[in-house]
Formats: sequence, structure tokens, C-alpha cells
Amino acid sequence: MQRMMNMLNKRLMALLLALLMIAPQTLAAKKTEAPVYPAAIVSGVGRSYSFAPAAKGEWASSNEDVARVDRRGNISFLAAGEARITFTAKKDGAVSTLDVTVLPGGSMPDEVDAGIAVALNEWQEYLKSGRSIPKANKYTAWRCGKNCSFGWCGAFVNYSLDMGGVPMQSREDSVLLEDGSAHAVREAAVPKIIEAFKKMDRWGYIPQPGYEVVYGRRGGYAAMHVGLVTAVTPLGDGKYEIQTVEGNMGPRIRRYHYVYDAFAENFERNQTALPKERQTDPESFTYVPHLDGAWYVVGFGQTWY
Repeated sequence: MQRMMNMLNKRLMALLLALLMIAPQTLAAKKTEAPVYPAAIVSGVGRSYSFAPAAKGEWASSNEDVARVDRRGNISFLAAGEARITFTAKKDGAVSTLDVTVLPGGSMPDEVDAGIAVALNEWQEYLKSGRSIPKANKYTAWRCGKNCSFGWCGAFVNYSLDMGGVPMQSREDSVLLEDGSAHAVREAAVPKIIEAFKKMDRWGYIPQPGYEVVYGRRGGYAAMHVGLVTAVTPLGDGKYEIQTVEGNMGPRIRRYHYVYDAFAENFERNQTALPKERQTDPESFTYVPHLDGAWYVVGFGQTWY
């Protein structure tokens, strides 16, 4: 009996060693599998698409007025028309292409406009009262009930959109949306907000009024704060003048006014101060970028397109 047990144990050990030798080879094979991309796509103005072959190389667009690509492979569609995105691998010169047809964008839905109005009214009421806003407030109560307390930037944004009548779902229930109608996320935690917008295919890098703007901190957490875009002025060459309203800035609601560069060479330095001559309303806006420029724009949750 003991002899049989010894033989069985030896066979089990041999099988285990064989599996351990096979496993790394299997993992390596998976790592080297090339991603599969379409040859062409049709999208709309303001939308984005990530096209990132598993290699280092150079990106180019045949028509940057229509579609422009950053160094990370994120393509943003800027105007109706056609363009070809090309990636040339540095190692072997292999070329990947993506032909894009960009359709005209829509106009901001009334519900999103109403959500902006709610957020600005909340800011105005805060200014009138002059009171600090506690960690447990009506925005946190909107998400998880009375006496619920947490960092409330996301709750403020989505409370405002909800009160404006924008349809919304939780992260768990969010699914791919194939039109540009008004939609948002019934969440307050910034990572959950990002995840839900990506599940809806509504995550991009070009701002529009009513979009949710997510910030990260250089060298730190990449999903730490969210605000609501209230106005956008294109400046050309991928730069935009943005106005926002944001909760949980300390115990306050604040409005910010800054310049965002969608195609900044250094992604983590894409937020800069508005020129001095444009800083004309210091009673309403904060013109110094968040934490004196230590934050950057991670991307935008598209509540419409």
C-alpha cells in the first residue's frame, strides 16, 4: 500500500512539473498575439477611438482637420469628412492603417442644458449663503441616503444632471449606446464614472458643454476628481478654452476657467492657465489650474454627442 502511494505521489509531482513548464509558454504565446483592428470605421464628430498596435512607432493622419491622433494612439474626430490614420512601427517599418469616415455631430440635448443650469444654480446659491458644504450633504444623500458622507465631486455633477432630467444608469447596468442622446451615470466614485462611460463607448478627449471632465494628478492617482463642463471655446490646433463648475473643492463649489490641449506632447501637462487678458471675472472663476498646475485632464465622459 505504501509503495503504491509513493508511486502515485511521484506521478502527481511529474504532472505538476510538466504543467509548470507548459504554463509560461502558454502565457508568452498570449502576450505576443497581435490585436485585431478594423480596416475602416464610421463615427461622429466629437467621438474618439483608440488604435494602438503592440509596438512603438509613429502616428499620422492624412487630414488633421477631420481626425487627429495623439502619441498614445487615441484618435479624435474633429469635423465631418474622411481621413486615413497610419501607424508605422519603429522596429520593422510595418504599417497599419485605419480609414475613418466622420459624420456631423448632434446638438446638445435640452436635458443636458438643464443639468448645466442646475449645477450653476447650486454654485450661485452657495455664493449667496457663504456657508461651507459638509461632507454629508444633499449630493451625497442623492447617492446613498441621509447622513452618507464621502468626497462628493461626482455626486454633485450627476445630481445636477439627474435633476435636469438626463437619463442615467449605474455602472453595473451601463451598456453600449449606439446613439448620441442624453445619458449619464448614477454613480459618485470617479473610477466607476470612468468605467461606466467606457462601457457606453462614451469616453473621449474633445470637450463639449455638458461633458464630465475627469482629472488626475501628475505622478499620482489618475482618477481623483470630476467636474462638469459648462462652456467650450475652440482655440485651434487642438486647444480649447474650458469653463467648468466643480463640487468638493474643499467645502465649496467652484468654477474654473482654463486652457486644455487635447494633443499636448506631454499628456500630464495638458491644462494651462488662461492668458491674463482673458481673466476678467475673478469673482466667478478660479483661473489658476488645479493645485497650481499639478492636475491634468484625463478625459471626458460624453453625456451626448
